Amino acid sequence: MFRKYKKTKIHRFKEFDEARIYIENPEKDRDLTYKAIDYMITHKEFYYLLKQFFYHIKNKSLDHRFWEYALLNMSYCPSRKEELEIYLHVLKHGKKEYREPLLEYLSGCSCKLKKFLLQLLKEENPEIRKVAVNILKHCYQKSIKKELIKHLQKEKEKQVIEEILSYLQIYGDAEEMKQIKKMLSKQGKDR
Repeated sequence: MFRKYKKTKIHRFKEFDEARIYIENPEKDRDLTYKAIDYMITHKEFYYLLKQFFYHIKNKSLDHRFWEYALLNMSYCPSRKEELEIYLHVLKHGKKEYREPLLEYLSGCSCKLKKFLLQLLKEENPEIRKVAVNILKHCYQKSIKKELIKHLQKEKEKQVIEEILSYLQIYGDAEEMKQIKKMLSKQGKDR
């Protein structure tokens, strides 16, 4: 009369060590790796997750979909020194498929990570400085605007200057922009 159906068991990790196995070896079982990522995020094991994934990124053994999934599911913005170092390493050395999801993630955390992003303005690589300003566009605060204006006076790279001007066009007023353009023309940096 009734048809039998096959029960499917939903796997849930009970302990860190159970989930850790799939984070350390993500290719072991793709479905369980996604569940292990969920476990790590739910239990706020952000640093361990980021550290392991960065290790796999360096060794070119991580499917970028795991990285994207982890970043998309982190509603909290990990901001400890160790986590910030991982972000910086991925920004500097990661492939495009790892950098782009990280940039999107950092944009959502821009206000919380503003100190870190403003520190990136001191990096030698102009691409990193440009990216930092681009991410800061998602967070308006007067202190950020002041720092960018201060940095604009020292900046020599055209692409970074243009990105800062873009930020200031969004959040600055007309009078400020006149003064900034006047300052840039005196320094020979006008575009």
